[in-house]
Amino acid sequence: MTALNHIPQMLLVVAGLLLSNFRAIADSNIVTQIEKSLSPNRSLALFVTSGGTNSAEEIALMSPEGKTTLAKMPLPKAVSVLRRSSVTTSIAWKHDSTGVAVSFSDKTISYIFGCVTTADGRFKWIDLSVAEGPNLGVLGRSRTDFVRVEHTPTHWTDASDVTPRMVWVRSRFWDRTGQRYTVEQEFAISPTGGIGWK
Repeated sequence: MTALNHIPQMLLVVAGLLLSNFRAIADSNIVTQIEKSLSPNRSLALFVTSGGTNSAEEIALMSPEGKTTLAKMPLPKAVSVLRRSSVTTSIAWKHDSTGVAVSFSDKTISYIFGCVTTADGRFKWIDLSVAEGPNLGVLGRSRTDFVRVEHTPTHWTDASDVTPRMVWVRSRFWDRTGQRYTVEQEFAISPTGGIGWK
């Protein structure tokens, strides 16, 4: 009979342990809003999320009002936005909030991504780091000639009857002597979210 009297107390202890474990799991999910990340109409925002110390980070386009994720993609392990203070971020929103480009750079490498609305009205992430090849092509140099690169999205242009929407990417390259070279080109984004260049 005494053992039966302790059952409610034991259930409370178990419930308390489960609740504390749940809180620990929730606390391990890191969601960080990127600075200055609201879209022009303030309906969208950029976040970096991580499930914990060993989980891959993801970049997410979210609706702050509805707290819903509209599109997300994993970040390369070489860029740890949440764990490295040396990473700088550059963001360029399209004026109508239908596209955004964001780059992450440190003193050696740089990654750049875009998120755009597609023909079906959904948002899609695309890897804009392919811009490095064409921009290097303008210089006529190999990537091995440079010790540092920094990609920055600068602005968007609207689609017209003769051109698709464009995002402009400025790439800066530093060689071993410290000489800096800058190239800026436009990259076309198709209605399906594909990327092209001249």
